[in-house]
Amino acid sequence: AAGLLAQSLIALTRIDTGFTTRNVLTAQVQLPVATYPEPQQAVMFYRALLERVRSLPGVERAGAIRILPLTRTIGDWSITIEGVPNDPRVNPNGDWQIATAGYFEAPGLEMAEGRPIVVSDREDSQPVVVINETMAARYWPGQSAVGKRFHLSTDDRPFMTIVGVARDVRHNALVEEPRAEMYVPHAQWAAQAGGGGAPLAIR
Repeated sequence: AAGLLAQSLIALTRIDTGFTTRNVLTAQVQLPVATYPEPQQAVMFYRALLERVRSLPGVERAGAIRILPLTRTIGDWSITIEGVPNDPRVNPNGDWQIATAGYFEAPGLEMAEGRPIVVSDREDSQPVVVINETMAARYWPGQSAVGKRFHLSTDDRPFMTIVGVARDVRHNALVEEPRAEMYVPHAQWAAQAGGGGAPLAIR
């Protein structure tokens, strides 16, 4: 029994999670709604906070994310893909994340194609999204997903343009295969960020 347990533990340590925890500090931040009632206030707070954190001695990268990997499940959202007719038998969807610039680099998330979320993805710029490899392969097989567009099925805003494809991350559990996942800029989605709170990842 001890041998089987040891083998299981060794096997778990060899699973590629898609991110690293080495030299990475995380910190939970929750903004009080009474003090920051407007989404734009949360955007400005995180923008200023991350600028200060990045200026600290020893800090290489810093960003914020709606839900850190392996902390809790994300939840998915149905999408409407541009140019694809609606089919009642199919429900395109993906787990959705809200991230700031610097988040991908802090825990070492790698890009398979395109770019991550950057500082210029602001509230008044073109709506963009980064998806993972699983989502790209599922809905744009055999072709580049960069430049393709979709929006959330309940979203009446303009289509979001895919600017990057990130390597898969095991988010819900080590032993669960990566799910389709999308990352949208915090500045463009602060109202959906859950009360303004988002944990930091700092390298």
